[in-house]
Amino acid sequence: MDAIQERHAVDDVARRLEVRYSDVPADRVHAVVTACYDSLSDKPIRDFIPVLVEHEARSRLRAERPETHSTRDAGSAGSHDK
Repeated sequence: MDAIQERHAVDDVARRLEVRYSDVPADRVHAVVTACYDSLSDKPIRDFIPVLVEHEARSRLRAERPETHSTRDAGSAGSHDK
């Protein structure tokens, strides 16, 4: 995966998470995805960066949600989070 493909894949992650976390402002979703992406900037093996970004961003966004959403997500984790 080259740098352009990687960036497109991370942009796709942000779009998916915007839909999944529609109760979170889109700019917050993008900020979390960007922070996760930036935290992996020094990693030499880049093939799984988009997957790692999505996993970490999803975890962070889930942790930021109000309790009512977190409880609902816990029940559906098997169908959406894997």
